[in-house]
Amino acid sequence: MISSELFEYLGDDLLEIHAEPDKEVIGVTCDSRAIKSGVVFVAVKGSLANGEDFICDAIEEGALFVVSENAPSKSVPWVRVKNATRALSCLAELLAGRPAEGFQVIAITGTNGKTSTAFILEHILCENQRKTGVVGTIHNRFGDKVETSTLTTPDAVSLQRLYGRMSAEKVDSVIIEVSSHALTQNRLGTIPVNTAIFTNLTQDHLDYHGDMESYYQAKWCLFGALLDSQGRAIINVDDIAGRRLAEEIESGSIIRVGQRDADIVISDICCGAHFISYTLQGHQFEMALTIPLQGMFNVYNSALAAVAALEQGLTQEQVQSSLETFSGIPGRMELFTGSDGRRVYVDYAHTPDALSKALKVLRPFAEKLICLFGCGGDRDKTKRPLMAEAAEEMADLVILTDDNPRTEEPQSIIADIHGGFVDAVVYTEPDRYRAIEYAVKQLGPEDILLVAGKGHENYQIYGIEKQDFCDRNTVKAILGGRSA
Repeated sequence: MISSELFEYLGDDLLEIHAEPDKEVIGVTCDSRAIKSGVVFVAVKGSLANGEDFICDAIEEGALFVVSENAPSKSVPWVRVKNATRALSCLAELLAGRPAEGFQVIAITGTNGKTSTAFILEHILCENQRKTGVVGTIHNRFGDKVETSTLTTPDAVSLQRLYGRMSAEKVDSVIIEVSSHALTQNRLGTIPVNTAIFTNLTQDHLDYHGDMESYYQAKWCLFGALLDSQGRAIINVDDIAGRRLAEEIESGSIIRVGQRDADIVISDICCGAHFISYTLQGHQFEMALTIPLQGMFNVYNSALAAVAALEQGLTQEQVQSSLETFSGIPGRMELFTGSDGRRVYVDYAHTPDALSKALKVLRPFAEKLICLFGCGGDRDKTKRPLMAEAAEEMADLVILTDDNPRTEEPQSIIADIHGGFVDAVVYTEPDRYRAIEYAVKQLGPEDILLVAGKGHENYQIYGIEKQDFCDRNTVKAILGGRSA
């Protein structure tokens, strides 16, 4: 592909051209370390570094030209654009051959529930012979291939390459978890999403967005910019932000899901120890659903997934039967039981809302409820005391420990959490293995331990180093009486 084709694809984002139009382009990157001859360098400003500081390095390594929002300080071949992150996504999409045009894209966003909704929807579609790909927090999957994820939503270049591999496997539907970071950084490209799902909005990522309104506006990007006239928005309107979102969307088809004032109504809800059941009723259908999951949050997650599956053309009977066989999600309210009957749940809950909801699910079934959690370093500090409040409200014993402290002092993070307790029984053990070991020893036959915060993750981050650690494996080992 020659450079003039890239210039044309940038459209109105293109402001100035100071580069030759007939050069052969083989790739695009925002990482100056990945430059080789024939690659275009896009100077993106990140949270830790500004790509414009590496323009000369990129040219020295063989970059054809630079794409940036500001004129370089030295004379180099360059192109000026309005928005560098959007330009990166556009160019990555074009150079990959626009692979997303070949399948239905179902995007899921929200603070909590993205992964669960994606897993449930994937199960329904795959059970009914749909060739489905998933891009998400735990891993990326398509066909018989499973690839490790490093981000909820991959960077723009990696995403288009992943789409290309999915296209080669003849995938017909792709379910993608979309983070607020991905939306503000324009990672999805320009091809419209066919179906966009909104789960909820609660406090998280304020270290990045600054305030809840900015966080909401980031989520709005998915619905405001990516839904074309044929697109569908499936929104949980029992969530305050979801109801606002439904009121503000002006184009596309909106399907409101909730217990009241909704297009598809959830009713007759029953939440048992190991199942949820409810009725889902629309204008022309009514389904009674029973699913082997726990909690009100999974009522909403599964309802949103069921509606999305119906929108993909599946029948009520196909959706009902598929949900009955769903087997759960790694690290999402995942139950581990010892030979002596001790019960431990591992869950990814790392926000005040998610932790509160997980504990409320377990509270009726535990004589003593123990909650173990920590908070991530170099992340939103304002949620730390709120996590303490959520734990104290429901748990009989709270155990504080490390959870990816990164470059912060673990004891400083724990001190911030302590600020939210009023009269809780709290035990502190920064070493996560020892904390889990201690917590398991406190369990009686009618008690439950919730190990929260890391879920499926298999690492701890100290400084900038990732160390092997997995809550799930640790719990299994300790319950089994062996070392992890």
